Order: sequence, then C-alpha cells, then structure tokens
Amino acid sequence: MRLLDIDESIRLREMGEIAMFHGLAEAELKALAQASEFREYPEGDIVIAQDRVDPWLYVLLQGKLSVSVTSAGEEEVTVGQLRSGDIFGETTIFSDLPRQASVRSDDEAFILALSRDRFITFINLHPRAGLKLFAFIIYGLINKLSSSNRNLAMEKECNVTMADLEDLSRLFPPTLTDLLE
Repeated sequence: MRLLDIDESIRLREMGEIAMFHGLAEAELKALAQASEFREYPEGDIVIAQDRVDPWLYVLLQGKLSVSVTSAGEEEVTVGQLRSGDIFGETTIFSDLPRQASVRSDDEAFILALSRDRFITFINLHPRAGLKLFAFIIYGLINKLSSSNRNLAMEKECNVTMADLEDLSRLFPPTLTDLLE
C-alpha cells in the first residue's frame, strides 16, 4: 500500500463520482476529502485482513477487489467482488469487532480510506452530511444482509430429495450386467 498525495481538485472529482457522496455540499465534500487518505494498492495486496480489527471505512475509487473468507479448515473461499464505487469495511464505524472477511486487490486499486475517528469528527462538524452518509451506509448494510439471507435460503432449498434421486436413477441401467451390454 502506498499513500498518494493527490491534488484537491482530483480528489473532489474522484469523490464526486461516488454515489455515497452525492448530495454533499462542496464545503462538506472538501472537508471529507481532507479527512480521508487516498491509497494505492498493487495487485495482490491485502486491503483488509480477516480476524483483524481495522478501524477504517473504504471506498473503491478504481480497480477490482476480491472478498474472501478463510474457513475453519483454513481454505480460502472467494465470496464476492468489489468494483469502483463500492463501499466496504463500514461495520467498523459501529464496532471494534474483527473483520469477517479479507479483501485483496485483483489489479491496481485506488482507494479512499477514512478512519472511524476522522469520520466521527467530520460528522460532529457537519451533521447534515453525516446524516446522509449514515443513511447511505445503513441502507447498504441492509442490502448486504438481505442478499446474504437470500443466498442462505437458496442454499437450504438446494437439498436433493428422495424423489430427485429416484428420477436420477431412471437415467442409469439398473444392474451391472445391463451396464456392460
């Protein structure tokens, strides 16, 4: 990871393209840009490490990221992809819980990072903007939870029944002798 020293006009242009920041006044956007870090992650770099406490909220400005979870058996499973404009790591705004997943750059990625302390300070100084940002974050978390619930329900529904097995068995010869003929 490398911290980037980016001109304010470029910061504001990049942030202006992110849905989370739409509707913020120019002064609010400038204050938020000043409170944020702009980072570059080369391909393969870890942005968030599962099971670590990390008090940062992230916005992917450019690039692609993979989200993965390491199971109890130590197998890493990719569970999602992040694209430009996606917000991630937002649960740390509310708690000091360890991260539930890892996030790694698939290619060169440019990310806006905002620490919880700077975010809270910004909200106290700009409550109108803070309300908009919190609403966006909460709505995003609700969508993620809803999506997870749908995926869990589909996983439960994908059980094979005895009727399915009987239908499948009709496709194959009933005995070894029939199979060899």
